Amino acid sequence: MQPNLEQILVLKPDLVIGAKNFHEQIANRLKQVGIHTELVDIDSWEALEQVTRDIGAMLGRDPSPLINRYQGLAMATPARSPSVLVLASRQPILSPNR
Repeated sequence: MQPNLEQILVLKPDLVIGAKNFHEQIANRLKQVGIHTELVDIDSWEALEQVTRDIGAMLGRDPSPLINRYQGLAMATPARSPSVLVLASRQPILSPNR
């Protein structure tokens, strides 16, 4: 399910950040109406850190506090490796056990 263009426009955002390979259609429409839109691809800790730096630069903010927190999380080794599922949408196209 794609985000609702009209609802986004009502919010009058200065910047919209979406996921590459998932939000291209809506991003193109937002760009057409003059809204700064960035699509990101986060597939590693390093990519997350770089996206955080890029967004910090766009917003004129220091990304160091977030990056330090990421690094602390990445270094923490759990006693047992947890199984994690992350859904990137309120209504995913596919989900396990459904």
